[in-house]
Amino acid sequence: MSVSVIIPCYNVADCLEPCLQSVFNQQHKELEVICVDNNSTDSTLQKLDALKEKFQELSVLSEKKQGAPAARNKGLEKTVSQYTQFLDADDQLLPEKISSQLATGIQNDFPDIVFSDYTRVNVAGEKKIFHTKKKDAWEALLSTKMGVTSALLFKTEAVKKAGGWNEELKSSQEYDLIFRILKNGGTVVFSPGNFTNVYDRPGFSISTTNKKQNWERYALLRMDILKYIEEQKINPSKISVYRQLAFDALRILYAHNAALAKEYFKKYFTKEFVPQVSASTGKMYKTMFAFFGFTGTEKIRKVFGK
Repeated sequence: MSVSVIIPCYNVADCLEPCLQSVFNQQHKELEVICVDNNSTDSTLQKLDALKEKFQELSVLSEKKQGAPAARNKGLEKTVSQYTQFLDADDQLLPEKISSQLATGIQNDFPDIVFSDYTRVNVAGEKKIFHTKKKDAWEALLSTKMGVTSALLFKTEAVKKAGGWNEELKSSQEYDLIFRILKNGGTVVFSPGNFTNVYDRPGFSISTTNKKQNWERYALLRMDILKYIEEQKINPSKISVYRQLAFDALRILYAHNAALAKEYFKKYFTKEFVPQVSASTGKMYKTMFAFFGFTGTEKIRKVFGK
């Protein structure tokens, strides 16, 4: 079974070779590998041309519209493989990544998305394993526990049917895509194992402005997911869990944009809502909420740091 590997490339000359080496070291050999240069201003394009000598199966494309989603869509236009691995150029795959996820897919009637745990490596080389939620796709989606782009394997047809990657988004890109696939009736399966190393790059820290906008997008997506779950009456027995996860997202947003968090709370939560104790919301918060509501409790927390 053929698998396409699509790698958006913007100023990644220093990490391209180990990334590509991890692709061509895959146990699964039936691969179509596409790198898409995205207006790089360093030597990325020259590096890609040189690497074509080493990796002769490598195809190189260019995309003028800035952003990884546009570059991914450019590669997606060219692929006819049944499954697609979207890989960030600063990440690396373990040799069994694609073969293991494909095997899981074959055993489970060819799902639209296969996901697994992954490892994040910081600039000091320290590793931390991130575990995903295995059983409930909607809970995993709301809690950001369905992995990251490089740790996923997508059915190509499902991505195209969902409209591809949203080229206007600066963050929350893979979770937006997963949400649209699920709304189309998509199926999701967990593949046991940890097959992906996600690397933090020096000098690529997120600015305060970007962080604020990222949390705004993060929260809005989760409000949209909650609204869809409620409208479609998905897993009614778990609705309190879903609402709490969406509420936890609002609490994060409050620290960056209090006005927007208050607006979303009023729009998406009824007056009868009562928060539950969760990983983010403790018993003290729940008690204060009963007396002071969302805005009052958050103001108190801000003053006292509780």
